Amino acid sequence: MEDRRDGPVSGPRGLAAEVRTKGNEVFWNAAAGRFAVCIDSEGQAHDYGFVSPNLEAVHFDFATPEHARSILDWISGARLVEGDTVRGEEIYRWIFAPLTTTRHNPDWWSWPNRDGGAWGSGIQNGGCVLGYSYYDLMARLKVRGPDDAWARLKAILGWFGEVKAAGGYKEYYARRGGSLQGGNVGGNLGITLEFWESAMVPQIMLNGFLGFRPEADGFSLRPDLPCDWPELAIDHLSLHGRTLGLKASAEDITVTGWGGSDLTWRIRLPGRFRTVEFLKSGRIVKKISAAFSKDGESVFEIDGRSADGLRFKADAAAPLK
Repeated sequence: MEDRRDGPVSGPRGLAAEVRTKGNEVFWNAAAGRFAVCIDSEGQAHDYGFVSPNLEAVHFDFATPEHARSILDWISGARLVEGDTVRGEEIYRWIFAPLTTTRHNPDWWSWPNRDGGAWGSGIQNGGCVLGYSYYDLMARLKVRGPDDAWARLKAILGWFGEVKAAGGYKEYYARRGGSLQGGNVGGNLGITLEFWESAMVPQIMLNGFLGFRPEADGFSLRPDLPCDWPELAIDHLSLHGRTLGLKASAEDITVTGWGGSDLTWRIRLPGRFRTVEFLKSGRIVKKISAAFSKDGESVFEIDGRSADGLRFKADAAAPLK
């Protein structure tokens, strides 16, 4: 069976690589160690410390590894940028996410006359959006590893616990000075109402720590768990007409809800997973090895009628990464 992910470097992937290379040259602000968001018709680059576009550049592999580290150092406060309005710990003053921008922008944003363009008066100029935490967590996981991402997520969980104890967002921020934007009312915090992207934050569990990626012929998993997590389990996952449960640890990966499909799926796992046990009612009915390995991946081709569960076993001698 042909690996359909392969393609000529001169095709779309080759073009993507060229765009990435050129973009890291043109939009990189070397003095600030981050990306500007655009260059206007007069050739002026605009950089007001736009946090989310920089985090998205890391998450989507647009930023080079060196640039990705520089971006995370700036946003985390490990590196201070000269001229920024807020630096260091102040970037996380609202706890649930980093600020949208870190430099006062009085004349180049969508609502320049609102509150005189005062710093922190609106989302676009020093405000904060919960949904952006997804890109923050995913970028931290990629650049700094799962323990760093888990530490950030714990801070968010602590904040949410306080919100619930206060009776909700409105009651919580009535005592803390924040103003909620939504329902045609301006504010500096984007959490409720039209801010549907808040739902992205929990996806760090599936897309991040579990490393799940749906694919046309199956799925891939690349678990990357914090040191103090023995395992991670997620259920009620709908894919290709099946409702699956996934559980991952350093030693094995278990898939439940498997039986009944007449498709042959490809399941891609880290290379240390080299065998799979087919389960029926919890009992092992057969074992097979990976169909092939490529680029540090083990690839399994599995008939969905073979069992109602699968358990992939790691080679104890293989490295975890």
